[in-house]
Amino acid sequence: MQRRPQSNRRRGLLRALVAGIILIAAILAILLLVSSLTAAPAKAPTVPPTPTPPVLTPSTSPTPSVRASGTPSTRATPSSTKKDIALVGRPPGLAMRMTSLPPSAPNAVAAPRDRRVAYIASPGDAYARSPLRIWNRTTGVTRTISYGDRFVRPVWSADGSRILFARVAQIPAYPGALWTLLEADLRTGSVRVLDRQNGLNLLPLGWRDGRPMYLMSTATDSSVFSISGGKRVFVSIVMPQVITAASMTRDGKYIGFAAPADCFFCTYDTFNLDELHPLVGPSGGQNGGDIAWSRHSDTMAVPLKDRIGIVRADTVSVITTYPRPDGLPPVWTHPMTFTRDKHTLTLTDTVTHHNYTSTR
Repeated sequence: MQRRPQSNRRRGLLRALVAGIILIAAILAILLLVSSLTAAPAKAPTVPPTPTPPVLTPSTSPTPSVRASGTPSTRATPSSTKKDIALVGRPPGLAMRMTSLPPSAPNAVAAPRDRRVAYIASPGDAYARSPLRIWNRTTGVTRTISYGDRFVRPVWSADGSRILFARVAQIPAYPGALWTLLEADLRTGSVRVLDRQNGLNLLPLGWRDGRPMYLMSTATDSSVFSISGGKRVFVSIVMPQVITAASMTRDGKYIGFAAPADCFFCTYDTFNLDELHPLVGPSGGQNGGDIAWSRHSDTMAVPLKDRIGIVRADTVSVITTYPRPDGLPPVWTHPMTFTRDKHTLTLTDTVTHHNYTSTR
């Protein structure tokens, strides 16, 4: 009788191994097919066009914006590694010629030793990329070097080689406004970031002992800071309130300002940076920016109702008053200086060189 075929154990294992290999190969083939169907198509590299310097034209219809409040950050931004994004990777702004300043440049400031004027044009609100320009009154040549906040007046260094200015960015997080302090070096063409803080307002003041100084206002106070070694240094609280306009004397000893902010009837005050204390002066001011320092930085001229008062910086007491000069603007659009004698006061617009004279 013929025997039934017997199973071969070795042959069964071989068949199972072959089946497993075939199954794995099939799975890999399916995965490759699916990935090829779902992968994004490759794009050819795009060659960027050659950058062309933009021609910036100042607007005559600015729109002011409302700024938010907040608490200053405790972290400084190293200045040595920051470059202005308005200049990196593209040529500087195209030069143009102007015979006079545009009417939309109320924040213009003149260099102390030559005929250059710095101003921030006004194409939009505070958060717009408003161009910072340098105008040469002799040649008419105007160049754009960066951009900033058109509501904050830039400040020249004493030798006319640098400009301190500010810009603000709108951010979704509280308080909604991120301020940046910048320094433009006109000798090298570089622009560097000195510091960033959140708050209501930032005012560049100038340089004291070679260090940039600025005033930062938050929801609780206005404090003065300096930049030393690329780091932020807290100097002192100036006032427990917001200050929106201030100026520092050329010797860096006093800050003059009006309080409260946006007032109709302010007091004109000073802050002594040597002794770190404020002095509250006479009342009657209507605009915080209307302060003119004497050439020796020891007195300031301020509008007091219908007269101009001469106030000592160290005591903020009124020495004398003069009638308000004819034609003097209700708001001083440019920085002023003044000279006086016993009978005559002369206020001089440092940008237009126009004199406003009063005799008593």
